Amino acid sequence: MISLTDTQFHFLMDLTKPLLPADQTAFLQALVKRLQHQPEIGDRALFEAALELMPGWYYRKLKYAAPQGCKSEI
Repeated sequence: MISLTDTQFHFLMDLTKPLLPADQTAFLQALVKRLQHQPEIGDRALFEAALELMPGWYYRKLKYAAPQGCKSEI
């Protein structure tokens, strides 16, 4: 368990909105595991840890959300 300020809590809730509920839980558990040994969690430490973990979760969501056989080009 970690302690967060209201601002930090709202940041995480906004960040995880696009994820499926199960993925939200898994992401938040991974974040807690990464930060649990820090005596105090500042905004910068939280934001950096969250943003480092997040790309894999968004990629996973998009990978499973795309219709099968769908090809997209960027």
